[in-house]
Amino acid sequence: MPFRKIAWESDYELGIERIDAQHLHLFEIVNKIYALTDNDKIKEEIKTILHELNDYMREHFEDEERYMEKIGFPEIEEHRLFHANIIEQLTHFVKTPNHRLDILQTKMKIIAKKLLIDHIIYDDMKIKVFVEASLIDEQDDEIIEL
Repeated sequence: MPFRKIAWESDYELGIERIDAQHLHLFEIVNKIYALTDNDKIKEEIKTILHELNDYMREHFEDEERYMEKIGFPEIEEHRLFHANIIEQLTHFVKTPNHRLDILQTKMKIIAKKLLIDHIIYDDMKIKVFVEASLIDEQDDEIIEL
């Protein structure tokens, strides 16, 4: 039975164009795992996707943290700790991949929910609430230039 890709939903949008685009791209990277089929090169393909995810996640967190600094987000240090914890978990996963595709896809589903969806809904949404409450123009050119 093939795995269904994780779906991007409008509920995940923060209304911050660049960060929303990065979140969407993270979903796209994770979904590459579900497009895989067993073949002779599966180990290399899995390794490539996991490294892409790890690298892009780091880049995204750096951009998101710069954005939080620019808007004066009061919970930035706590958010940085969340990011560090996610990177640690993802790095462990990347370093110890299971090359059986079905097991990897099952684990990736759990990781995607925990690292992507839950983090966006429970942690990143605090940024949206702060921006809205502060009446910050999230389209301000100085803020957009992460």
